[in-house]
Amino acid sequence: MLPSPSPLRRAVVLGFAWLLSWTLINASREQAVRSTLIFAAPVVWVAWHDVRAAFVMAGIGTLSALAGGAIPHPGSREPAFIEGLFAYYKLSILAVCTVLVRRHVRRE
Repeated sequence: MLPSPSPLRRAVVLGFAWLLSWTLINASREQAVRSTLIFAAPVVWVAWHDVRAAFVMAGIGTLSALAGGAIPHPGSREPAFIEGLFAYYKLSILAVCTVLVRRHVRRE
């Protein structure tokens, strides 16, 4: 019998599936969904278990937004690289905040 997957592994698989589905949805539409929350959800799921993996998921989320057309913003004068760095910054801050909340919740 196979051992059950760890909570981190389940969060990573769920995060990849979430990002892949939104990348495909955004790529198939004329105008991509640009909400940060869509790309933040898997970062939070993974950050609850491991902050290092959350930074990797933030990078993958940024690449997912770029591949799906959510970056760069239509009409923006900034290059996609700068907008991608800003998106990664926001997702990374969210990962750190999630870890701080997790520590506070586990102490109570």
